[in-house]
Amino acid sequence: MPSIESLQPSEYTADERRVLIDFLIALRKTHILGFLKRVDVPGSGTKADLREGIQLAVDEGRITYEEIVEFLDSLAPSPASPATGLDPEGWYTPTRLAEIYYVGKEALRKRLNRYREHNDIGWKENEDRRPRESKYHYRLRDVRQIIDSLRASNERPAKQNLARRSSVRATR
Repeated sequence: MPSIESLQPSEYTADERRVLIDFLIALRKTHILGFLKRVDVPGSGTKADLREGIQLAVDEGRITYEEIVEFLDSLAPSPASPATGLDPEGWYTPTRLAEIYYVGKEALRKRLNRYREHNDIGWKENEDRRPRESKYHYRLRDVRQIIDSLRASNERPAKQNLARRSSVRATR
């Protein structure tokens, strides 16, 4: 049986189409909104609202299942294919890197500030910047590990409920 990625849109079964939307809705809300922005479809509200909006957009042809598969693949790329198409030797702002790698802008900016304090390479000051432009640019190959660790920390499971832990201790 061929993998779901190699099937043409018309070849997706009803179950496979439902699963693709389930996978999309299972993502963090910021990722879902990023996808909607990428395909130029407005979206807001709860995940249930987003699911309805996505399903409606698919039914109307504004979103294709190919776009959903492509987006899901971009979040978990295979080792053989580059995830972003960004040049490892290129210089990027923290905002651009956060958008490409779907991490929090402020969290990445803070980690890159700490990186800059302890490293003399991999960053440069944007001397002729306009107001509201990033003051620093970072070379991707030098900060990729920071981005990867931030992505990994975003994917960790939530901490156990404190009230539940304290009731377990009380029963011991």
